Amino acid sequence: MARAPLFGSAVLALVAASALAHAQPRAPQPAPDPREALRDGDDLVAQAPVAATLSNTWSAPLSVSWVLSGRLFSGPIAQSVSSFVVARVLNGTTWSVLLGLELAAIRRLGKGWGWLEEVSFNINQLVGVGVPAGCSSATDGRGCGLGLGCNDELRGRLRGTPWVFSLTGGWIQGRVIADEKRTVMESTWLFSPIAAQIEGVLARGPLRARGAIGPGLYFGMHAAHVHPESAKDKLGVPWHGLYPLDGGVGVGLRADASLTIGRVFSLGGTLIVAPMLGRSLPDIDPVAAPVRSSAGSGLLSWRAASLGATVELPGTRGTRIGLRYWAGELSSRPLPNAGHRAIALRWEIPLRP
Repeated sequence: MARAPLFGSAVLALVAASALAHAQPRAPQPAPDPREALRDGDDLVAQAPVAATLSNTWSAPLSVSWVLSGRLFSGPIAQSVSSFVVARVLNGTTWSVLLGLELAAIRRLGKGWGWLEEVSFNINQLVGVGVPAGCSSATDGRGCGLGLGCNDELRGRLRGTPWVFSLTGGWIQGRVIADEKRTVMESTWLFSPIAAQIEGVLARGPLRARGAIGPGLYFGMHAAHVHPESAKDKLGVPWHGLYPLDGGVGVGLRADASLTIGRVFSLGGTLIVAPMLGRSLPDIDPVAAPVRSSAGSGLLSWRAASLGATVELPGTRGTRIGLRYWAGELSSRPLPNAGHRAIALRWEIPLRP
C-alpha cells in the first residue's frame, strides 16, 4: 500500500527483475527449455501488468476516501496532513515492505518460480457499509459506516501437490460519527504472510467444485482515528489522530470453497478465524466515542467471511470479475461479531495456469 494497491506493482517489479536477469545478450542458442521459462517467471511477467493496473487504479479512490471520511479538508491543516501520512504509512508502507521482502525470499529459497502452478492474483476492492462501533439513527445521516478498503492476495499451488499457499494483506476504514467538533473513524489492517491449505477438486460434467482448508499466520491492528474540526476546541487529540484499540498475532484456520459452472459462472466464499496473542486496550479516550474498547469481552481474534459470485470475462486469459459480501473484525468481542461490513468488487487474475 504505500497501500495494498502497490501489491500488484511489487509482484510485477520482482518477477520482471527475475526475468530480465536472464535476458542478457548472448550468442544464438537452441530453443530454451520451457522449464527454464517457468523458473524465470516469463509467463508471470506477461500477466502481471493486468493485475498491477487493476490494483493501482484503486489507489486514488482509497486516498480520497480517507480524506472525505475523516473530513481532513477542514480543521487544522497541519494535523490533517500528519494524520493522513501516519494512516497511509501504517496501512500501506508496512505492507509494501513486507511484501517485497517475502517475495524476494520466496524466489531465492525456491530458486525461481518453477515450483508454482495455478498462480492467481485476487483483488477485493471494498466499499464499506458498516463499522464495529455500529451505527444508529443519530449517526446514519452523517455517513456512518461509509469508507473504502482493499484486500489483495497472491495464491498458488505447489506443483504436483494438493497444497495451496497464499499471501494476503489489506485494510478497511469507515466513518463512525461526524459532528461540529470532530470526526471519528474506525480502521483495521490485517496481514497474512502465509497460509497453507490442502485442496480437493471434484469435477462432474460442467460442474467443478473446490474446497481448501488449512492454517495461516495472521497479524494486525484495529484502531480509531479522530480529526478535530477546530484548533480552538481543546480536545487533546494527538498529532497523529490515532487511538489503537486491539492488536495481535496468531495462527488461525482458513477455509475456501467454490462451485464453477461451465467455467463461466462461479460461486465462492472464504472463512477465517484466528485467535491472537496480543491486547485489547481497556480504556479509550472519550473523544473517540462512540468507539469503545472490547477488552474483557472474550478472546482476541481475527474473524472474516466473504461470499459471492464471479463470471469469466470474454476475450481474456481467464480473468474473472464479480461481487462479494465481506465482513471482518479484529477484537475481543465474542464470535461471530464482524462489524466491518463491505461490498467487494472482486477480480481474479490468473498469472499461471
